[in-house]
Amino acid sequence: MSMNDPNRHITIRDLDDYQLQIEAMLDVDDLLNLIVKYTDEIAIISFLKDLRQLRSLFSRTARSNVINRMYVKYITPGSVYQLNIPHDIMRRLDNISTSDICIYDNLEIHVLISLREQYLSDFISSDVFRNYIVKKNLSFLSEIGYLKLNCMSQYMRSTRWYSMKRDTFDYDDFNFIRYISEDNNGYIEGTNPHHYISKLRYNILGSNGKSTSHPIHKYKTKIKTDVHNCLDRITSIDIHDPHLVSRSLIGFVGFDILEDRIRYSHRTIREIYKIPGFKRRETILLESGTKFKDNSYVIVRRSIQHDLNVMSDNIRFHTFGGWYIKPLSSCHTVVTKIMYWETKHCLLDRYHRCSKKYWSNIHDIIDFSIMRDEVEDSYIGLRTIISDNKL
Repeated sequence: MSMNDPNRHITIRDLDDYQLQIEAMLDVDDLLNLIVKYTDEIAIISFLKDLRQLRSLFSRTARSNVINRMYVKYITPGSVYQLNIPHDIMRRLDNISTSDICIYDNLEIHVLISLREQYLSDFISSDVFRNYIVKKNLSFLSEIGYLKLNCMSQYMRSTRWYSMKRDTFDYDDFNFIRYISEDNNGYIEGTNPHHYISKLRYNILGSNGKSTSHPIHKYKTKIKTDVHNCLDRITSIDIHDPHLVSRSLIGFVGFDILEDRIRYSHRTIREIYKIPGFKRRETILLESGTKFKDNSYVIVRRSIQHDLNVMSDNIRFHTFGGWYIKPLSSCHTVVTKIMYWETKHCLLDRYHRCSKKYWSNIHDIIDFSIMRDEVEDSYIGLRTIISDNKL
């Protein structure tokens, strides 16, 4: 069995390769119970459990009742579960309506930071955690964390992440998009405040058989809506790219467990782009997506070799990238678009300059789609694929 096989058991050595996240660990019930016993922070864990229940409620009356009950339980002086709350957060709580579902967002961030700084390192090193983790499969580490930079760099240096000959996706592809979305150290600011460019350039074997070198680009912005609403809009309307002029479905492959690997559900699509001043660019690509247990979503896209001829006057190019959609709170979501294009530098520069207005207005685009209540899956079954591929 390969050391990268997501179905093999975790070893203690694997823990050195991953950055574990306390908020994701708390979403796993049996792991949460271990954390309660180890930290003895009953009030904090109880608060986070109640907050999870609050965010699952749809009735405004039910939410209001839970918000008020939590205020009495965790905020009121002298209560059994009173939390140690900084003065600046306390002032905000006093000035927010108790019917506002976002009332506890800042307090949640504070208690998660407290747990991480006080307990996470010791807990991960404890026998309690290690005896628990070695019984899990390797894929579980991606549910509660992500690969560290040095390990992901090895993945990026390998030929597999951009190979046009691969006809499916695997566990590392999803984790890769999530990792580079979270990485803030290896990037410089690009053409606008939402645009970032990797400091390193990466060689890629392009569609013409020659190796070219380009940076990875990413667009990152915060949207004022919950993660599920944000996913609905991204998968239901054409907000993916301002230069995309055509998209058509070529084929679909469902989820399956094969003898030597998992085959994730994905589809093959043809996309055509028009950047002002250049001939149209065309690519045939695979696209897939999944949901992680921390309620974040990843969409992965990668060009492949295909027998279909290029349409008249179009130029074929290679692309790799995707989307990372991560909840910050019940009311805010961070959306990151990752893109790597094998094409002329001058064309790529024009692309990003022409996209400046689009990304500056991405909030309005999503807000407008919410007002129109567009939920039709015009993006050809992507939400179905995500449902098939839960990690």
